[in-house]
Amino acid sequence: MRSKWACLVVLIVACSFSLWQLYVCCLPHTTPRKPNTTHDNVTRLLETQDQKEGDRAKRLFQASQRLFTSSLRPYNEDVDCHPIRPDLADSTFPQFLWECPATGIEATITSTLHGVTIWCPQGEGGEFNTVPRDYYSLREGGGPKKMRPPERWQNFSSSPHNISMASSGYLHARCVSVGGGGPPLAHHGSYHLPFMKNETIVQEAQKIRREQHRDHRRGLDLQIIICDSLSHTTAMRPHSLPRTVSLLRRHFFNVNRSLSHQAFVFNRLHSEGFISIINQTPLYSGHVYTQKKPSHVDKHALFVEWLWTWAKKRGYITHYGDDWSNGFMSLRYHNQKWDYRMPCGPTPSEKEKFRRLSPKGRAAGVQTLVGLCMGTHLRYEYWLNYTTQFWEQHIEYGDSIGRLSILHLMEQHHTPPRTAISQVDSGLSRFLEMMMSPRYANTALLVLGDHGRPFFDAASFSAVDRSIPAFLLVLPTWFLLEEPRLFEDNLFLNQERLVAMTDVHLTMKQLMTTRGEKVEGYTNPLALSLLTHVLPTNRTCTDVNITSTACVCHAAWVSYTASAVLVRAIAEEGVRHVNAFHQDLRDPPSPCLSVELDRIDRAQHRIHTSLYRVSFSVRTQTTITAQFEVLATYEDSRASISLVSQQTRYREMEACMDPRVPPHVCLCV
Repeated sequence: MRSKWACLVVLIVACSFSLWQLYVCCLPHTTPRKPNTTHDNVTRLLETQDQKEGDRAKRLFQASQRLFTSSLRPYNEDVDCHPIRPDLADSTFPQFLWECPATGIEATITSTLHGVTIWCPQGEGGEFNTVPRDYYSLREGGGPKKMRPPERWQNFSSSPHNISMASSGYLHARCVSVGGGGPPLAHHGSYHLPFMKNETIVQEAQKIRREQHRDHRRGLDLQIIICDSLSHTTAMRPHSLPRTVSLLRRHFFNVNRSLSHQAFVFNRLHSEGFISIINQTPLYSGHVYTQKKPSHVDKHALFVEWLWTWAKKRGYITHYGDDWSNGFMSLRYHNQKWDYRMPCGPTPSEKEKFRRLSPKGRAAGVQTLVGLCMGTHLRYEYWLNYTTQFWEQHIEYGDSIGRLSILHLMEQHHTPPRTAISQVDSGLSRFLEMMMSPRYANTALLVLGDHGRPFFDAASFSAVDRSIPAFLLVLPTWFLLEEPRLFEDNLFLNQERLVAMTDVHLTMKQLMTTRGEKVEGYTNPLALSLLTHVLPTNRTCTDVNITSTACVCHAAWVSYTASAVLVRAIAEEGVRHVNAFHQDLRDPPSPCLSVELDRIDRAQHRIHTSLYRVSFSVRTQTTITAQFEVLATYEDSRASISLVSQQTRYREMEACMDPRVPPHVCLCV
């Protein structure tokens, strides 16, 4: 009898389990939703009983629909400046994964108090080369002349091996396998860029602060990150900077002020032109660049007061670096006045960049490329780590010094893919998250492009993406709470107003000035601070000295027949314009090659104007070819060139260029 009851219990349990399985199988299949903290937080605040927080959250949410998007629609109808641009589906932009293939046996390099230690996996030896901080000489006029890093390889028989780095810029090391060896391969192996703090620099800044009574009363520290050629729309695409944008979005919705920093996104920063020097000159000096023929090293650069020079006079220590290693910024100005300047690393050759790798089981549609590498790591990682060390080693001095750091990232400028900036996303987001922590609660952050990159999928697409660079501003929450209208009115509204580079220059100086004090030094008379002014809704390009040829606020660009007579006339005039820079130079003759028109690639016309944009390819008597783009007016059967730019990567020819000729019009061997 007992066994019968046991069998009955087992039968009931089995049937119940089967019925449960059947019920589960019949349920519709759903993937568990990943928690979205930003979305959940906004939803909660929109439903909050606190009227003030609820209104603020609603206002932020509505603005985010226009700011955190790769589309420039929907427009803010209160603002007159509407860049006209067709939307392009984000799915047309491929997703990339970036790798730096390992070569040989990778060494581990760690910093010590006065140098570095090299560790090989099994304690074996290897080879190393220490490269001076400045391995280039100066050309006549102040520009850099590229030189090969000195090859002074030294052997070490075992590891760990200690090396002094007091006078060196970076270290290149390679372990040698047991029974193997051989010379190290250029650009491969392990690199290390140690940051060496200089106490004398700190003491000089502290002295200036004490003399000016600013040691306990000063402006904010400032970290500027320039992403060369990064447009607003590119930055907001899903495959470009997803981690970075997600972090900034979370700090954008800092409604209850619980985070240490507040983020702002500006979608109307207008570039002055399509060349870096034209945009970075007003950004760093307040002066509008007006030279018709910029020389390789511009003489005016030696006389204007740059932002870092101004900051040093106020007790700031200054730091600069770029991950393309040209050593003299994009201003064509070799600046020796930085307190700290990152060492120049080796420039990767064309064969080493952007090679396509095997999918390795990646998701469909995801391409794996070799990125902008330096050894076994992406180049930007070294410079970002160097900048991190600068902040970590100087934060302990508190208000006794100020800190200004500028980092220039070149990935988007020098790579073919449209979302090449994605290779910096992981490290950049980690760095910004560190800088947006309470430890750096006195630091303002700016991430911006100087201009965008050209795209030609649609007529207006190229012009708008090139003219509206990315601009992200992050300020300490306490700084905004001291004067609520900064957030509630000025900064919030200015995110969708027409902003010029001179406005950003004035704003940066104001951030580094004690509140209530007048900004000292030069500021452009047309500039308006993003902090203290609400920019006019009817502001035009003319109001901020942006030329009609560069302005994209209203008039649309449409495709134009490339075979038209006037288009060919403009292209031929563009060729004459390029050759005119160097063909009459004597004593000595210029090494720049004369160019001939090869073909016309595309043409665009700005409606209701006589303005045209023509892209054309040229050839030389050698195998060198290039692509140029000109902006020109065509009136009375005559073409007049307003602006010429080269679409191909002319920096590869820097070693043979003529210092008397602008580099973007010089083709040489």
